Amino acid sequence: MNKPAEKLQSVKISPKVVIYGAGTVGQILTRFALDKNWEIAAAFNRAGDKVGKDLGELSGREKLGVIVQDADQADYSSLEADIALVAITDRMVENMPAYERLLNAGINVLCHGAENYYPWFVNKTLAAKIDQMAKENGVSFSGSGIWDSSRIWAGVIATGPCVDIEALHHWSITDVSRQGTHLMLRCGTGMSVEEFTEKLVNVDGFVGGAYPQVLAAVLEKIGYTITDVSERREPVLFDEPYFCEPLNKELAPGVCIGTRVVIEVKTTAGVTATMHHELRPFRDGEEESMNWSIKGSPSVDLKFVRHDSAIASAS
Repeated sequence: MNKPAEKLQSVKISPKVVIYGAGTVGQILTRFALDKNWEIAAAFNRAGDKVGKDLGELSGREKLGVIVQDADQADYSSLEADIALVAITDRMVENMPAYERLLNAGINVLCHGAENYYPWFVNKTLAAKIDQMAKENGVSFSGSGIWDSSRIWAGVIATGPCVDIEALHHWSITDVSRQGTHLMLRCGTGMSVEEFTEKLVNVDGFVGGAYPQVLAAVLEKIGYTITDVSERREPVLFDEPYFCEPLNKELAPGVCIGTRVVIEVKTTAGVTATMHHELRPFRDGEEESMNWSIKGSPSVDLKFVRHDSAIASAS
């Protein structure tokens, strides 16, 4: 008789980590690391009021003796750590100095940033540079966050039962008030339509160009070749007054509440994927959800609900 298989032993992971970006997400990551008893080797942030503060106290915990350093002035040559948790911006081009400092210091990078889910689609030149630095230094680079499950893999899973696909549609709504007023303002809350057009339509602004990669990642994962991508950004307007609690003021009808992103991606096979996404503060009774609808044989609908976007974003 064969001997019974030995019980698998759980592997205890205890990396020495760097927190790069000490804002809302960085502080959640700090508390996560502390709860796991991971050693925090260093913390960095752009110049401002967080620099010079103890990371533990900044994150609502006891003093750690880890002082937040100015990311642009710090010395990375003697930094000893296994992995850096990077939470600064969604833009690869803006994050590149951080990637260069950390990867060239021989530290693995796990970055929470929208464009890092699919770097080769967003910017092939920067993706190749990141890949080269990681390989030269024997480390890895990964993008991660809530989109892994709620957007990209949820879309892939929704297509799984289909033997034939005609079209995909993804729609979602995100409460931008949960991580502070700064995110609301970047999504246009409180702007006039004219200001919204100037700051979020005429230029990419905060969200422009970030979301097409969701549809691209799903389509390419299930075997389609993309031929065309289009995006437009619209102000979300209510037809009645809305009291915005985080801003502590009432927004009149016609004042921008947030941003709506509308995307269409076409493929060589004729299958089209569309996306409607709203980023705005919520009215009573609304919930954050990511929805996929697959038109085909059979047709499939999937709804993914998240209850705390501040924590989910640090996933």
